[in-house]
Order: sequence, then structure tokens, then C-alpha cells
Amino acid sequence: MKILFLYTKFDTALKEKIQLLKAHNAEVSALSLLEYKLTEDGNTIQMEPSSKLEFLEKNSAKLRVINRIFKRKSLLSSLDDYDIIDVYKCEKSALFIVDEISEKCYDFFVTVSSEEKESNILTKQFYKYLYQKARFLLFNKVKTKNDFDYGDEEKSRLIYEGIPLLEELDKISEEEIFKASYSMGFDLEKDIIYCDMSGTLQTQLRFIDDLLTLPIERLRQSTFIFHLNAHALEERKALKNHLIEKNFDYLLIEALLTPKQSALLYKIADKSLILSDSSALIASLYSKNHTYLYGDIMIDDIYKQEEVFIDSFSHFKEQPEQDSITNDLLEMNKQKIAMLFSPQESINRYIEVLKEV
Repeated sequence: MKILFLYTKFDTALKEKIQLLKAHNAEVSALSLLEYKLTEDGNTIQMEPSSKLEFLEKNSAKLRVINRIFKRKSLLSSLDDYDIIDVYKCEKSALFIVDEISEKCYDFFVTVSSEEKESNILTKQFYKYLYQKARFLLFNKVKTKNDFDYGDEEKSRLIYEGIPLLEELDKISEEEIFKASYSMGFDLEKDIIYCDMSGTLQTQLRFIDDLLTLPIERLRQSTFIFHLNAHALEERKALKNHLIEKNFDYLLIEALLTPKQSALLYKIADKSLILSDSSALIASLYSKNHTYLYGDIMIDDIYKQEEVFIDSFSHFKEQPEQDSITNDLLEMNKQKIAMLFSPQESINRYIEVLKEV
């Protein structure tokens, strides 16, 4: 089967999905609708689509968009035919090339993005046409599916997004955890607590302040890990300055970590404090960390449906002397997360959709 992914952002989940599909003997290609790069058979080709409106590139942003639509039409017309084309989280860039997509494949899917769709009446009609023409609409979250304004239950499929970090977590040995803990200078007699620094800057600053409301003895017995992995420079400065003023034991990591290094942070920790519905929540649960949600954040309905145990920050602050959560419950969390978010389980669900074509 020949499959083409159209994308605007080549994320780690897409990279993993392509590798796994190839392992199932699919011929898989990927085409950037922004950079006009076609990746197939391990090679990346810079495409040069033509447009009679090239002069518009030097005009306003709105006029440049028109030129790029014609370039995308030209680009698709130059490609071979495919069995399946997947419009991967890039509906906005594909709105005006729906017919060209249809002509190049037997069927096409839309992997629905969680981005808010434009709300003007004309643009809504183009979104509606795209979703109506698609054979299947694929969703990575229950919430995205429930909030979808163009719903068609018959063609909607929940596949969830595979998280490659879970595979990294599986590779880590107890010896590696001990060595990493030693090299980072952790006192293993203390609670090691991973802090998910996501969400808004205001939330992160308030979260740091709330840690200072813990009993002083509790703070003395804890080390907090802060990893600033996707922060703008000004945000980093604000958080660093805020932390410098505080008197508790923490490790601040600003470096870009490898997947294995990131995985080690979760495995070293005993507990995780989560600030948003992010991959950190999934990795923490899979690592069998006692996981707490900070504030009133909304997480996907799937966790409630599958009865995944996630605690609250208010309970973290109270923390009775004897932690009531059992290892069996943490193990159940891990198993449920594996069924939902492991890359292999995700690709199995994707293949089941392919079989419906």
C-alpha cells in the first residue's frame, strides 16, 4: 500500500508512525506543504512547484497565500498516485486543494488537529468540504473528537497518538537510573519530584510560589526537577530569577536533552507534578510515578473513561505520613497508558482503519 502524509510540521509522532508503517511493508512518503519537500525511500527531494502568480510573493501576506495555493495544486499534480493520502494535522493548508488530493488517491484521511478552526462563514464551508470528502477523520484525543464542529460519527475514528518516549522509558535499566541519579547529585533519601513546566508563564510562576507553602520539613525532604525544554528566552529569565529567590532544593535543567536523557528524569523521580495535558502526564504515569495535577487544568476524557488514577495537587500538599497509593495501582496506570499511547498500539489502530478502506 502506498501512503502519503501531507504535513506542515514533521513531529516525532509522525516520524514514528512512518517508521512503524514501513515495518508493516507499506510504502510511505511525506510531503511538506510549507517547504515543498518530498521524503520517500529515505531521500528528501526539494520540489520546485510552478505558479503563474509567483509575483504575488513580494506582496502582502494575503496575496502570498494565493500564490502558495497554486503552488500546492501544481505540486500535487506532479506526484504519483497513492492508495491513501493522510492530511496530517494541516487542514488549514489543505483547504483549497481538496479536489487535487482526491484525484491523487483512492481515499484520503484527515488526522484532525487540535488547533482552533477559523470561524468566519466562508472558511467554515471550506473546512466542511474537506471533512465531508475525507473517507475517515482520525482523532488523537477524545476531547478533540467531542469538540469537533464538523462531526460525522460514522467516519470518525479514535486512534490516539503514539508517544515515542514510552519506548525510551522501556529501555532504561535500574543501573542507569542509579548512575544518572549519582551523576546529578541527587540524595536518594529524599523525594525526587519531576515538575512539568508547561502551560502559561503565569501558571508556572504561581506553581513555584505554591511549592513554598509546603511545610518546611517537607521541603527539606524533597528535591524538585525543573526542565525548561520549550521556553522562550524571556520566559527562562523570568523563571530562573523567580527560582533564585526561593529557598528549597531543586535542579534546573535548561539544556536540550536527548530522548533517553528526558526519559531518565521521569525514571529518577518518585512523583510528578503536572501543569497541563501534555506528554509529561503520559510519561509520568507510564513511569509509575505518583502523579498530581496542579490547579484546575482540563485533561482528556480518556483518563476518566479508562479509570487512570491521577491525584490532585491539594493531596500532594496534604500528603499523609503513609502514602496510600499502592504499587499495584501505579502498575495498572502503566498498563492502561501503554494500551492507549504506545506507538505500536497506535499504529495497530491506524492499520485497522486502513483495512476498512
